[in-house]
Amino acid sequence: MSESLRSDELNPVDGSWTGLLFENPAAGYPLALTWTFTIDFASVSRDFGSVSPNLSIDWVPLPDSTWHSMNGRQVAGKIFGEPIETSIYFFEHYRYDSVELAVIGQPTESIDIRATVAGDIDGLGIAELSIETALSFGGIYVQLDEVGTNVEAAESRLAEYTDTSRLRGHARDQNVIFEVGNSQSGRR
Repeated sequence: MSESLRSDELNPVDGSWTGLLFENPAAGYPLALTWTFTIDFASVSRDFGSVSPNLSIDWVPLPDSTWHSMNGRQVAGKIFGEPIETSIYFFEHYRYDSVELAVIGQPTESIDIRATVAGDIDGLGIAELSIETALSFGGIYVQLDEVGTNVEAAESRLAEYTDTSRLRGHARDQNVIFEVGNSQSGRR
């Protein structure tokens, strides 16, 4: 890319965190609840176009965590994909080796996080980025072949991993999403 991204161009404007109950034994992914933290930044323009970059911290294991009690949770990863995958999207994805993430507050369903990513694998040009921001709760997806879009079965499996109180599920595409206060007959 002819024009590198600079860290001073990354101004948070939004973001969310979601859960995923998922398994794929054939690919070596055992059944687990993992979390994704996404920070959306203001649009950045170049001669060839504009894009809204984001930072994604994905496949985060936080054992024994529950969606409404995340404050104080911390995690770190030193190698991309073992198990956390961290990337910054800027016209394409740029991977980062290491991440440190801490939930430093949870005033409601939103959380406040502090994250530092380092180890620019793909040459974005930002060696290290630290950020503090608030993220809204986007729900928990249950993507299991055994339950498909059956809300009751999905809730039963999800309850084995986290508290489902105040969450309401509904079918979406090939899975079920549980969001705060939505009814089973809610959006599709």
